[in-house]
Amino acid sequence: MRYGASIALAAVLLFAVGCLTPPGKLSRSVLGIDPEDVELTRALLQIDEEIAYLERLLGRHPAHFRSDKERLVTHTRWEEAVKKSVILLNVDLANPELFARAGNLYRHGHNLGVPEASRAAYRALRRCIELAANHVDCHFHLAQLLLASPPRFAPTAERLLLRARSLTSPQTRPELEVALARAYFAQGLRSAALRQIEFYLTLRPDDVDAQRFRDKLVGHASPGRPR
Repeated sequence: MRYGASIALAAVLLFAVGCLTPPGKLSRSVLGIDPEDVELTRALLQIDEEIAYLERLLGRHPAHFRSDKERLVTHTRWEEAVKKSVILLNVDLANPELFARAGNLYRHGHNLGVPEASRAAYRALRRCIELAANHVDCHFHLAQLLLASPPRFAPTAERLLLRARSLTSPQTRPELEVALARAYFAQGLRSAALRQIEFYLTLRPDDVDAQRFRDKLVGHASPGRPR
């Protein structure tokens, strides 16, 4: 079922979970989505807002919270976002953008410590790439998931990040570059990681965490494989 033929069904399902906002002209669009599909665009924009919120708290593995209350509130918001994302996904199982959102949300669930979230994230993000081989975000988020997993997955994460970087060439995205430094570090390639984090700092020189990572590597760098 294509989303262009499923607007009515999507609207009914989304209304059931309170996802829709009052109708009106949209001022933003979603890459990969027909701008005429207003309901789907509106729903994805709302999910993207939730993902942005969750990223601030669940962007790292494992996630850290200031209190049990903050953890509970975050977990509840994550569950609601996943529910809305899965409803959309079940309306159209051939749309890579829907798998991209679901996979990213499940990745956040992995960082939150939700059982089986990592498997769900992996399946959704792999399916996104199968449907859209040049989807930068799905390559990136799958690499992030693997970097939050045992080190044996780091080489695959590296390949995904290099692929994502090639897809953005001749431009680059700083988040790809810092993740690549982590991929090298996870493989024990400290010299490569150091060169990579120094390059990232030319893009974002005020990143304090990256500065600390660089300082740590400076004292412990050892030869890595040629880059």
